[in-house]
Amino acid sequence: MAVPQDFDGMEENESDDKIVSKSELKRQMTAIQELGERLVKLTDQQLEKIPMPENLADSVARAKKITKRGGLRRELQFIGKIMRSIDVSPIEEAIQSLDEHAQVDSQQFHELETWRERLLTSNDALTEFMTEHPHANVQLLRQLIRNHKSAKNEAQKTKAFRQLFKTIRDSIE
Repeated sequence: MAVPQDFDGMEENESDDKIVSKSELKRQMTAIQELGERLVKLTDQQLEKIPMPENLADSVARAKKITKRGGLRRELQFIGKIMRSIDVSPIEEAIQSLDEHAQVDSQQFHELETWRERLLTSNDALTEFMTEHPHANVQLLRQLIRNHKSAKNEAQKTKAFRQLFKTIRDSIE
């Protein structure tokens, strides 16, 4: 159905009977274009979780392979054109869900790093950790802390550092 256009360039949106300016339409199109760019930047695993039509998925996959700037720009414009003809709210929700999941992962990672640093620097930290996580293997934690402190070279220190992180992660999960 055609959208009526007044002589002053303003368009009337049929769904809510408000007049939408050209500037607002451009902002909406830019937002859709940026959403398309965001899709191209996602990994293949993340893209599998995004509900989208097959033609959009094909175009996103094609854009991920393009290395030339001009070609990528044209493909992104084509992705924007496809997205203007579909409902993008499920895509936005899926991307927001991915962002929230990434934020939770980041917070958990920082918590693990904090525990590792505390365990290596404070003698009381192990007791606190065992109070919060009683199922953790205290002997293994003590051994890894000791290994890190008594490491003779950087490779041994790094190995103990990583093992301690993995053990903490397993204990918290």
